[in-house]
Amino acid sequence: NRSLGDQLMEGLGARGAEIAPELEDGERCSIVSARFADRDAEDLARHLNGHRVAVSPRGDVVRFSPHLYNDAADIEQALGEINRHAG
Repeated sequence: NRSLGDQLMEGLGARGAEIAPELEDGERCSIVSARFADRDAEDLARHLNGHRVAVSPRGDVVRFSPHLYNDAADIEQALGEINRHAG
């Protein structure tokens, strides 16, 4: 799960997201919350959920929760849908 979280964090960062809150390696789990300065969290979450990427909006962040049933292809799908979302 942590490796999926790491892949997700790297991809989100490459897309301009701020990881919230930033935690040290020993404090993290696979759950990743991201804030995009140029996108509404509710709108982005609606887009992702509509394209089979399960996320939760939490205020101004989108919460991703990769788990045992996910793999690297799921992370790439999520990142691809973020690319397709018009911010």
